[in-house]
Amino acid sequence: MVLYGTTDKGIKRSANQDCFVAMPLAEGLALIAVCDGMGGAAGGAEASAICATIFSDELKKFCDKHYNTEMRCFTVSADDIGKAMSDAARLANGAVYKAACENEGLHGMGTTLAAALITADILYGINVGDSRVYLCADGSGIRRLSKDHSFVQYLVDMGEISEQEAKYNSKRNIITRAIGIAPEVEPDTFVAIAENSRILLCSDGLTAHLDDSAIEKVLSDFTISVKDVSKTFVTLANEAGGTDNITVVTADTRAEKEERAEA
Repeated sequence: MVLYGTTDKGIKRSANQDCFVAMPLAEGLALIAVCDGMGGAAGGAEASAICATIFSDELKKFCDKHYNTEMRCFTVSADDIGKAMSDAARLANGAVYKAACENEGLHGMGTTLAAALITADILYGINVGDSRVYLCADGSGIRRLSKDHSFVQYLVDMGEISEQEAKYNSKRNIITRAIGIAPEVEPDTFVAIAENSRILLCSDGLTAHLDDSAIEKVLSDFTISVKDVSKTFVTLANEAGGTDNITVVTADTRAEKEERAEA
């Protein structure tokens, strides 16, 4: 499959607190992740880096043990994979929380996490916070696989505001779950068919400026490369204001050759 990731500090921010992973793990298997740090420039960057490193290291160990490279499939159930992803997220949570407690300058830091293990036909996903996971099958529209852990999403769920109103709500940046802000965390996990599909992971620096229909227009254009898709998203977000760091990781399960990721 083809992977491409990029991150940009945006127009309004002086530092980039986002971090991403775009990592081939074995033949026909890849791990992608986006972490959007919070807690000041130093704290946010530290939190996202710790989370990305520990989460990916733990899942690499799991995949080395439970992925059959000859058959190009896992030897364990989807529930086992979801548990492994949740365990890795909880381990990352503990590490970020510990670092914040031990360093006064990092108190209160945390990060979102959106990630996916991808085979040629299945996506195993996880999220904590408001970074998102989208799926677009060739010839079909996009699906948002993740659900924001945010105050405005709670209001939408309660029927108090609409999705459109949530975009402009003054409390749209308040998230209700994050990695590292408390001793424990509860991730959401999900599974989806990913054959002949593109997957997008992004921080809210993208979704603050592009709604799902605008994202679909770019992601569903299978005539352009995932590199161009990723760079187009960054350009569009900056043209719309670039109010936050913008991180995008795109994967295409139809292709064979991996492309590089860049900072």
